[in-house]
Amino acid sequence: MRQKTKMSEEDLYIVTTSEPETVPDLSNKIVYLGDWCLEESQKSFDKNLTNKILSYHWDNRKKLLDDYTRLSETYENLLIDLSDVLNTYHQVQKSVKYWRILIGPWLLMYLHVFYDRYESIKNAFDQFKINKVIFLKHGHNDFIPNDMLDFSNDAISDLWNEHLCQKIISHLFSAHISVKYVKKLSKNKKNDEIKVNSFKQKAKLFFSGTLNKFFNSSQDKVFLYKPGVKFWIIARSQFHLGQFPRFTKKIKIPKFTVNSQLRELFSKLSAKKHYETVFEQIAFNLIPHFFPLTYLEGYKDFLKVILSENLPKNPNVICTSTSFQDDDGFKLYTAEMLEKGGRLITTQHGGHNGMTPFAPGEDHAIAISDKFLSWGWSDIQRPNVKPLGNIRYAGDRMTHNSNGPALLLTFDTTRYAYHMITLPLSSQWLYYFEYQKKFLRALPPKIRRNVLLRIKKAEFGWSVFERLKDFMPELSTEHANQHIRKSVRKSRIYICTYNATTFIEAINWNIPTLIFWDPVYFEVIDEVAEYLEKFKALGIFHTNPQSAADKLTEIWNNIDEWWFSDVVQKLRKEFLNNYSKPVDKPSIRFYEELKDLCKK
Repeated sequence: MRQKTKMSEEDLYIVTTSEPETVPDLSNKIVYLGDWCLEESQKSFDKNLTNKILSYHWDNRKKLLDDYTRLSETYENLLIDLSDVLNTYHQVQKSVKYWRILIGPWLLMYLHVFYDRYESIKNAFDQFKINKVIFLKHGHNDFIPNDMLDFSNDAISDLWNEHLCQKIISHLFSAHISVKYVKKLSKNKKNDEIKVNSFKQKAKLFFSGTLNKFFNSSQDKVFLYKPGVKFWIIARSQFHLGQFPRFTKKIKIPKFTVNSQLRELFSKLSAKKHYETVFEQIAFNLIPHFFPLTYLEGYKDFLKVILSENLPKNPNVICTSTSFQDDDGFKLYTAEMLEKGGRLITTQHGGHNGMTPFAPGEDHAIAISDKFLSWGWSDIQRPNVKPLGNIRYAGDRMTHNSNGPALLLTFDTTRYAYHMITLPLSSQWLYYFEYQKKFLRALPPKIRRNVLLRIKKAEFGWSVFERLKDFMPELSTEHANQHIRKSVRKSRIYICTYNATTFIEAINWNIPTLIFWDPVYFEVIDEVAEYLEKFKALGIFHTNPQSAADKLTEIWNNIDEWWFSDVVQKLRKEFLNNYSKPVDKPSIRFYEELKDLCKK
């Protein structure tokens, strides 16, 4: 944690993002809200920069857990009030569950994002006597998103975050700060996007499009929409159900237009709600500035589009894996069908589920589902979790190259946190990156030259490849634009550095696996911690980079002998039985789960 910096009584600026127009001349005294405010190339301009960057409030991980619990309560309260406002606005009488399905993911992300920036700004003004700021000039409706996906992309951008911080500072500290408004001159960088359209994906889309032209699905009683299982399981399950296999394309969302008068009415309805805390009041009052058009101005027209699609008109069961999060077309359709008596099944998508103290996506999926099919774990507090097993990897066969390189998997995260989760958030990624550097430094040169470092996610402004090039130019790297299976097949060992699908994937495939991460930033529940301790005793799991490097060096010339030993394989199977359980006859089991809910 950085020490608080004492500054003189002269002018003191706050900078909230890396928007260059908002940074004053560096001869001024500046408080940067976080490491996200400056890119690597800019830091050399300010020699005293480390004394002026605010510590991140969620470096206190107990605070992160406490805040998640508190914000979950706030979410429930605001969801009820917002449901009431939307029912009045749209002149409908929909249930809270209806609105939870449609706007819940947006509201939860909005609260997490808003609270993160709110706490950072409040801490800055509590610690320093800030009296100046430079704001960008924005139009009144510049940041109203069209839909949930637009909002998700906006929430990690510099320009949007400058606008949000501007709103918060104006509400809390306008009487204590001098503001200068400037026009934006520079163009914003776009976050890299990696889009891979494999032959299988193209074939599936062609097949589904052809079938939908000849077969009407309106009478289908089970609707499978990206259920997170293999193509052949989907096809066989639908045959068992007496339906012709189909794979529905994502519904295209029209571009809607802001209606200032209608949004003003929405603002007035929202303003009638009152809350005890300053945060809740400001967050709710500012909702009209960030509420997607799809849920307001475009709601009725979009509903007409949804109901005119070639989709089941009255399904008994709807099943998906992740589309409940940001696919507004699917969410609106599902909300409508569940109001008519339909039921929802969600399937586990990734390895993070069931392993951590909290996870917003998992919590939301279970809250809206009649049945949540896990990969093997149960939850006494949530009886709708059914431990079916890992049908996502059913039938998988994977090989590795005993003489190949070590595959080191890393991840990149957004500079601006967009949800609360038990991973490094925002600037904590810099600590995570240092962890990887320590591991690589600890390896003998011969092994280091045989490491293939894979960057997991798209570039979010941390300049990952540039940092790696500066740190160790000889490193072999690859971007995650090729399928992970290709990389695994040519590697001798799979090194996982974060808690997600990756290490469960590798253990499921029975590929030699080494895991290391700092448990401070990768919190797990007690049951998982017990398994990690068992993995630790066998040299599979490590909590510091030196230990992981030492183990890799020890086993380098005969990794297979270590991994395929009886003791390692026994523990592997025990772990999988709880968190990635193999499924016998997966298409039949999946069909049975669907049919079971149809009967109820």
